[in-house]
Amino acid sequence: MINELEIYNIAFERSILASILFNPSCFDTVSKQLSIEHFYLPSHQDIYKAIVHLTAMEKPLDEEFLKLELSRVGRFDEASMLEILAANPIANLTPYLSELAKYKDKRTLLSLSTKFKEAANSADPVHAAKELIIALEEGMSIDQRLPRPTNHEQIEEKEVEFILSEWLPIPKNTVSLVTAPGGSGKTWTILQIAARFCIQNRESRAFLWLSEDPKSLSKSRLNKILLGVLESSAANLKIDIADDATPHLLNIIGNRVTTDPIWHDLKKVFEPYDLIILDPLIAFFGGDENNNGHARFFMQLFTEFAGKYSKTIIFIHHSTKGTAGSRGAGAIVDAARLHYEVDRIRNKDKETDDTKSHMRLIRLAKDNYNAGAILKSNEVERQIFPTKLPQSWVGRSDRFNAVFLGE
Repeated sequence: MINELEIYNIAFERSILASILFNPSCFDTVSKQLSIEHFYLPSHQDIYKAIVHLTAMEKPLDEEFLKLELSRVGRFDEASMLEILAANPIANLTPYLSELAKYKDKRTLLSLSTKFKEAANSADPVHAAKELIIALEEGMSIDQRLPRPTNHEQIEEKEVEFILSEWLPIPKNTVSLVTAPGGSGKTWTILQIAARFCIQNRESRAFLWLSEDPKSLSKSRLNKILLGVLESSAANLKIDIADDATPHLLNIIGNRVTTDPIWHDLKKVFEPYDLIILDPLIAFFGGDENNNGHARFFMQLFTEFAGKYSKTIIFIHHSTKGTAGSRGAGAIVDAARLHYEVDRIRNKDKETDDTKSHMRLIRLAKDNYNAGAILKSNEVERQIFPTKLPQSWVGRSDRFNAVFLGE
């Protein structure tokens, strides 16, 4: 049996009503997501009814007019009004409205559950059940996945922000993709991305889930990048690495695709981090790699998460054999906002250029946010591997051997 505390939240109701009274201009937006049924407490329902009526009559939304309206219909509750006026108004009402919708839906389900039992014993149980299903659909909150149009004048204009603009620009708060042939240095590339990000943003945290390599090897490579490429120390860099086996996030039963419950807990693991790098994508998938429907469903999980919680996510994905292009369903690339391909640098005869073995060609294969304008090209060469002992270490071979050779 559901506990009463799980079907309402009086504090949330008070805060929403207090916010409307504190800032009446927000009511036009709030009213599109809110109804009388969202409130559990009868006195709160009465106050919201009064707010709706005053707005329709183009009267002020303040304490005095609200008291007059409630008194007119014989529903003024002074204690409840004082509690609302004492509540703190909220700047961002969206999460509170979302929670109130969940409580409302729980109450709707509970009220209909007994009616479904009665329908089973009626003369025409199928017809009775269908009527209840219609009532259920009408009583439930609007699906949060549906669009909520906003007039363009009310939308705050904002340009796309990038991390690592001076080296390899990657858009913030969305999903990007890096692909490369096996053994071409994609792991070294993403380790350098994480290192550069944390050097430039000392208070930010990066998490790399590199499931194909032991984390001791990833740590060795990270040190080599820091010391042999960036000439920097690992001290105080907030970089966490995991090599644990990855969970599949999709469950496929026939034609039905569902999200594994572990996704809920995985989002909590990701919560402290600003940059999240996952290698390889397919290890988290769980669907048919060549099925666009599965791929779209999977990528949407991360796109929504990145946007909602301001996370910059990079997937490492295997390339098609013999190329640096993405393998599998096209929806994987379609859902990413940026796609880099990492490949060896070749000479005019299309043979590997051994003079640039420490570098890689990074090709901008997809660019929704105009990273190419920052790069000033769709192809750049970047140093990925260390080539020599840093100048500051000359004569200190013991430390060089320990870090670069892993001894």
